[in-house]
Amino acid sequence: MNKKTILLLALATLGFSSCKTVFEDQRPCDFKVKFVYDYNMKFADAAANEIDNVTLYAFDEDGEVAWQGSIDKAALDSTDYAIKLPLEVAKYNFVAWANGKQMPGAVQWQSGKTKALDDMSRHLPLNSDNSLKSDIVPLFHGSVVDEVTEYADHIANLHLVKNTNSIQVILQQTAGAQLDFDEGRFQVFVTADNSAYDIDNEFIPVGSPTRYDAWDVKKVITTKATVTGYEGLKAEMTVPRLRPDCNMRLQIVDTQSDSTSPLLDISLVDVLLLVRKHYSETMPAQEFLDRQDEFSLIFFLDEGSRWIPTHIYVNSWKVVLQDSPLL
Repeated sequence: MNKKTILLLALATLGFSSCKTVFEDQRPCDFKVKFVYDYNMKFADAAANEIDNVTLYAFDEDGEVAWQGSIDKAALDSTDYAIKLPLEVAKYNFVAWANGKQMPGAVQWQSGKTKALDDMSRHLPLNSDNSLKSDIVPLFHGSVVDEVTEYADHIANLHLVKNTNSIQVILQQTAGAQLDFDEGRFQVFVTADNSAYDIDNEFIPVGSPTRYDAWDVKKVITTKATVTGYEGLKAEMTVPRLRPDCNMRLQIVDTQSDSTSPLLDISLVDVLLLVRKHYSETMPAQEFLDRQDEFSLIFFLDEGSRWIPTHIYVNSWKVVLQDSPLL
């Protein structure tokens, strides 16, 4: 057996025989980028259900855009969420921004025109007072460095991280309390300076916190986590990526109160991390906040419309606050 035969057998064993190897008349090798969203609490790829379109950039080693394009859901569905790229043999940094499903009234993330690596970003269209009172289209980010070679078909898996979180806040009266939960009385919002992100998915400070107001507020009869049948108020909010190093404050204001202080003003991230141990004892804080993209919080008010800071519920888990640093 000569050296050429050994080489051909080795290449066939590795699965490279379908594209150009030592024969010049073979087809060019395929290089694809596959979009994967398994960074969730189910640890399962949900890209087909979550992603509607993707904008992909391929940066060469000099930081210049070698290829860019947008892929819609129809194209993604037909290719198993993998896109074939016509790239020269080289190493590339692939960066993707992906949008989730467009819900009625939800605002889209905006971008600038870019050819340079450091200039690519995403930001929210804020009101003139730096506020936002609407749902937000889910945003995902991912990147991977990989190499296009001449002698192998290859698929680069680009894993996505979700950049938006749904927060549901419920105010519930306690036994004996008869509170007025008319819509408009309680203002529920989150403040954080995190409305813009650079290519590395790091937030770009804009100088002052953005106020994310609840975009849906309604009276409800509570039916979970506590004794049912009490009136309450449910507020739905959407906020950008939760980060332990970003000062995100959850505030509730009672517009009928004579006090100048909010009814409640606490660190949103610290509250959510109180239940991390129920999901995993070892998962890092940022990973937990990225994987768990929906949170529900229940706070209790007494007959004087004051928050009772003894316990709360987070995702149906009861959290006792007596020794909590939140207080």
